Amino acid sequence: MVTAGGFYKKRKDLHIPFTEDPPGNVVDGVLNIDITAPCEDGGIFNPVADRNINNPIPGEGICVPFQSIFNGNGDFRKKLSRLQFARFMADHPACEVAMEACPSAHHWARELSAHGHSVRLIAPHYVKPFLKRQKNDAADAEAIVEAALRPTMRFVEPKTQEQQARAVAFRTREQLVKQRTEAVNALRSHLYEFGYVAPEGIGYLPRLERVVEDADADIPDLARDICRMLLEQIAHLTDRIKALKAKITALSNEAEMPR
Repeated sequence: MVTAGGFYKKRKDLHIPFTEDPPGNVVDGVLNIDITAPCEDGGIFNPVADRNINNPIPGEGICVPFQSIFNGNGDFRKKLSRLQFARFMADHPACEVAMEACPSAHHWARELSAHGHSVRLIAPHYVKPFLKRQKNDAADAEAIVEAALRPTMRFVEPKTQEQQARAVAFRTREQLVKQRTEAVNALRSHLYEFGYVAPEGIGYLPRLERVVEDADADIPDLARDICRMLLEQIAHLTDRIKALKAKITALSNEAEMPR
């Protein structure tokens, strides 16, 4: 699911006269609007709306129409899938959309910007203080909007596809280095069980390789075969790391401001 909060840029006339036909659900002169979800009479359940005079039981949470004053000036709360969200925002008038800066947020920022929306991304740790109750999609969306309305809020600049591709390259290289380190440590530990010791570090890999290939080394054939498999894996990872490093270096040289 995609959690986002939308609001209009011109925030004025927030308190306006509101008139409607007299409701039919009146009990002993007191409004008795449904306060439990799911709403039997239609509409949606707004968990933060003040019941006020609309129900004899005080507190927050009441069933409201999809468009009502409880949800703001014509706005509403609705849970949408990714496909539904894309269609909804494509048909929606241009507005400001606030989202948490999650992994897919930059993609959605580009998609929404193409439809004329202004997107603000907020780091998750800046949203958390505005979460009023248990964590769920509706509470998250409300907290995101509240955070976005703060005049001193810091926003994350949406990334382009090229920027994200470079980040993927850096993360992938880091992952390959970790995998190679794990394989080298596994090789060291296997040989250590048979009395062959080498210091930590990729620089001592040739010493381990000589031990594995030494026919006079007192190592069982099965263990020797496993160690050779690890050496092949390390060599393969090293080639991948070198190739990826070359690409990263080329990208850095092409950039106006190399990192």
